[in-house]
Amino acid sequence: MAAEVSRDDGVVDALRRLCCAVVRDVGLSGAVVNMLAHLGANAVVAASDDASRRLGELHLEYGEGPGQESFDGRRPSLVTDLATVGR
Repeated sequence: MAAEVSRDDGVVDALRRLCCAVVRDVGLSGAVVNMLAHLGANAVVAASDDASRRLGELHLEYGEGPGQESFDGRRPSLVTDLATVGR
């Protein structure tokens, strides 16, 4: 399971505010910032809301999703609809 990151950290709070701003300004349903490491110290660092945080945690728990694919391929990804991933 993903490691817990302190929510009191100023950087974490700034990233949470960034997620919220992206959702508001871009019109997304949610945003998440994950921290991924080759040694398995993976965590959801910030999220725009609880549902997005849980989705990010599930991606880390199962090792699937666009974030993991970006990490593995060492390239960014933008997915407009997670329901269409892998189709």
